[in-house]
Amino acid sequence: MKVANATDVKNRLGEYMDNAQQEPVRVMKQNKPYVVIVSTEEYDRLTTDASEPETAMPEVPTTTGREYSAASRDESSPAERALRARKLFAEWAAEDAGLTDAELAEAERDWEELKANINANRAATGERPVL
Repeated sequence: MKVANATDVKNRLGEYMDNAQQEPVRVMKQNKPYVVIVSTEEYDRLTTDASEPETAMPEVPTTTGREYSAASRDESSPAERALRARKLFAEWAAEDAGLTDAELAEAERDWEELKANINANRAATGERPVL
């Protein structure tokens, strides 16, 4: 099984997806196992070979882009959307209030790393930075 860190996988996802066609790829985050990337065939084998129904992996819903787009259309008014957004921000603020200083610093580092990677990828393709 190949092993890679999350940042490398994020930057070279296509390559790791190709590798997963041959063997699983274990993704590490902060030096701890985080997820494993497997091929569709391996996933199907794992989910259909489970001897006990309660140990079988759940079905993964599949949706086409067009179906997702139609399902995600928001028919509510701007005022209703703004109210939902304010409630969501309040929930996030409440969640953040329960974090330690170390957890907040880690989240800030992760956010800054994500922004840097997005802007680097956009610069590499000639697009303007967005964050």
